[in-house]
Amino acid sequence: MSHALTIYFDGDCGFCNSVKSMFERLDFLRLLNFVSFRLAKSDDLPVSREDLETAMYAVSPSGVTYRGMEAAASMMKRIPVLILPALFIIALNRIGVGQRLYDMISENRYCFYPGFAGKNCKSKVSAK
Repeated sequence: MSHALTIYFDGDCGFCNSVKSMFERLDFLRLLNFVSFRLAKSDDLPVSREDLETAMYAVSPSGVTYRGMEAAASMMKRIPVLILPALFIIALNRIGVGQRLYDMISENRYCFYPGFAGKNCKSKVSAK
């Protein structure tokens, strides 16, 4: 898959796995290759496991590494039906909001997936 974008994600995260499944269903051009960083050898990872705990990373066929919301936009640009939303994400990144939004979602990702509600919830937002 030398032409594919390789995405390193948290395979233990239900939310992350749901997003991965959605992208796999839409990826009829087969331009995305998903790798759970939890199953990969450390030598095969583009960054440290500690960095991968905080954000997904994507590596282009040319070796360019994207983090967080830039990785999400890079994935979306490869899915024809997601090109317009990708442009919105790119705009959010340019005005400095995209990565902050991504970080908020990433920090609370165990709370978003119903199967993990209350378990391993790392939310910093108190429930009202």
